[in-house]
Amino acid sequence: GPQRGKVKINEVVRELNNLYSQSLAEFAKILKPNKRVVMVWPVFRKLSLHQSAFSPGLDPGNLTNTDLEKNINPNLDNFKIINPIPKNLQQDKRIKLTDRNTIIYGRNQQKVWREIVVLKKI
Repeated sequence: GPQRGKVKINEVVRELNNLYSQSLAEFAKILKPNKRVVMVWPVFRKLSLHQSAFSPGLDPGNLTNTDLEKNINPNLDNFKIINPIPKNLQQDKRIKLTDRNTIIYGRNQQKVWREIVVLKKI
């Protein structure tokens, strides 16, 4: 369910990095090379003194890694992040990816947005 009380983002990120690293290690055991895993990771955005977590008008597609409080960064041994957009649409300026080729999804009123990550086993 939703997080209650004060959230310790560093602790949450550490725990999720550990959980996702363990999950990816297990996926690597059963996936054949070049097969994919799609994961959805939480996004914690930096706050300025004058804005709430997600002020009106923010565009999740414009977020870069420097906009994030803490990135989820599990151990990607045996995997690489791939661009999820089909090649024929990759030049479309309306489609925005993060610096690491992931998609950020969220609505302004949400406290935590989502990062859609497509991983390919190498």
